[in-house]
Amino acid sequence: MIKRLLKKSYSAHIGWYVWKNVRRSAYARRHGRIATGGAYSSRSPLEAAQRALKWGSEFRNRISPDRLRRLDSVVELGAGDSLAIAILWIGFGAKKVSGIDAFGDPRNLRHEKAVVESLLTLLPAEECRRIRDVVDLGRDTLVVDSSRVTYLEHTPCERILEKIPDGSVDVVYSLALLEHVRDLDRTLRAVYATLGPLGEMIHRVDLRNHGVLAEFGDQAFLRPSPLVWRLMGGDKGLHNRKRLGFYKEVLEDCGAEVSIESDVQYEVATPEALTGEGSSRVRVFWLAARRPALPSAFGGAAEANTQERAG
Repeated sequence: MIKRLLKKSYSAHIGWYVWKNVRRSAYARRHGRIATGGAYSSRSPLEAAQRALKWGSEFRNRISPDRLRRLDSVVELGAGDSLAIAILWIGFGAKKVSGIDAFGDPRNLRHEKAVVESLLTLLPAEECRRIRDVVDLGRDTLVVDSSRVTYLEHTPCERILEKIPDGSVDVVYSLALLEHVRDLDRTLRAVYATLGPLGEMIHRVDLRNHGVLAEFGDQAFLRPSPLVWRLMGGDKGLHNRKRLGFYKEVLEDCGAEVSIESDVQYEVATPEALTGEGSSRVRVFWLAARRPALPSAFGGAAEANTQERAG
């Protein structure tokens, strides 16, 4: 009742978010950083497996066929409470996968085992064989080959280079994460730096209001000043409010080949608007960035050195 009454007033609703943030901060100080979201543990093993397969397939289908044939290292940003999608990439052919998250590892490994078992019922035989090579399902909880599957906890995306060597990754992906990171500029640059030549990143980015101030209009969450937004919890998981053009500008400044595809389910702008003024109206989009190959001069020098050594 009180919450409904507060939501009738814009100012009162702002105050309610500030109060929530104060309580959340006090809890975090007492108990340490709270765990990340529960997109999988709240579902049955089969439902969780189906979700992993849906999104894993979406990401795979947006990676170039040539890259898929030569997968080595794959990284998931914001792994949350499951490595199901990351493990799925082993089935797709990756040699090693890592999931990173800013929080502690919140997984229930008994549930995680059941999710992987369900996933194996949904995949072709060859993909199942690859996954079975890295998981041990003979125990009560999931056990993985730690040389090929890793969960890197307490690692915010902007600090990814502390755990992942630069130039070492083939594919980096994330699902509805980048719109929440605290320092988007630093994050995009750090994540891009992990890519090797022709490495690719693919992210699904959701610029909708996520329910914040939704009662006052679709774009009302953009109204609070930066200071007020920070007091509401803007540096603790709320939307960072960066628009589509910001992502494109930062990655192109890094030298990336960038492509953006509006999600048709939420499209409110014409495809042509993605590179024009109307891009600010795009709500959900797929962001792809590819590191170009080394300049031919470097390739020629490398080939010459190889031939000299062979001689």
